[in-house]
Amino acid sequence: MRALPTMICIFIFGAASQAVHAQEQGETVVVPKGETAPQGEMAPPEEGLPAGTVLVEVRSWQGEPAPGKVVIAAVRDANGKMQERKVTSNGAGESRFDGLPTDNRHQVAFFFIDGGMPLAQTAPMHLPADAGRRLEMRLPLLTDAPSKVEVRTYRAVFSKNHGRVDVALSLSFATPPGVIFRAPSGLRIELPKGAMAPSVPGEEAAEHTRIEAEAVFLLDPVTSQGVDVEIHFELEPIGGRLDYEHRMSRPLPMAQLISTWTEKSATLVGEGMPAAELRQMQSGLLALITMARDLQSGVVRATLDGLDPGSRKSLRLVALLLSAVLFCLGAAVWIRDRSNRAKG
Repeated sequence: MRALPTMICIFIFGAASQAVHAQEQGETVVVPKGETAPQGEMAPPEEGLPAGTVLVEVRSWQGEPAPGKVVIAAVRDANGKMQERKVTSNGAGESRFDGLPTDNRHQVAFFFIDGGMPLAQTAPMHLPADAGRRLEMRLPLLTDAPSKVEVRTYRAVFSKNHGRVDVALSLSFATPPGVIFRAPSGLRIELPKGAMAPSVPGEEAAEHTRIEAEAVFLLDPVTSQGVDVEIHFELEPIGGRLDYEHRMSRPLPMAQLISTWTEKSATLVGEGMPAAELRQMQSGLLALITMARDLQSGVVRATLDGLDPGSRKSLRLVALLLSAVLFCLGAAVWIRDRSNRAKG
């Protein structure tokens, strides 16, 4: 066996904590008997397979044998040291691993890699010491069709920024179970009309996203376990009012809008959403919050008003002063006309 790349091991053995989530989402993850197994369980002991032997049956998404696929067994000991074994599936789609440890000090996980990306994996497991086992693993369906990607959540937070509106947009994307989206150009995320200075926070943002004037591209593959992205941009309100429209081109099961303006004059009205309520956020700040479910149109529209009550007061004062000046001018003209008529 040879040492396994650290990042791959972190991905594989870190997946154990996601086993329950995978089960709930119908993820194509196979785990041993006694644990959750969405696609089936490890088979009972089989004569002819000694303890420490696992015969992995590699299947396509349709369930057909998949020859020529490299299966990797990742073995981790109690000290955290990890090693790997690779076996290419034969004509019957089988990869046989012999001599794997069966004691409680070692865990084994099986997975595929394509283009440096783990495609499917089991949860880490202690192998049984009584006999060998069969294990079925299915390759996911790879696609570059954006229509296969769903939006799980949509959340936009609006806040002040020197006369402009800062928007922090949080999105979660996912695919159906057993499907992985991967495209050379990534997943295109359209920005709302008028969005300025788009950015993605985080030191590694440049590795996972590409930013253009009207869109952000998510470069990471999208799986059924989901991928999250946060995008920041600015919008220009007019007269203390912002009309927000964002077309996501796919249905939204949940959309939440949050405005940090809490002045009495501030309002937040989302199209097809209930009246915004003033609530306390986890950060302790008060905010206007509204939410809608099942937006089939995929379009989020909202109006934020009363964003700058100070400017409205100034405009009101200017209007009053202008009215006073016009009144005085009118009075002066009336007095002059009366005086001319009296002289005449």
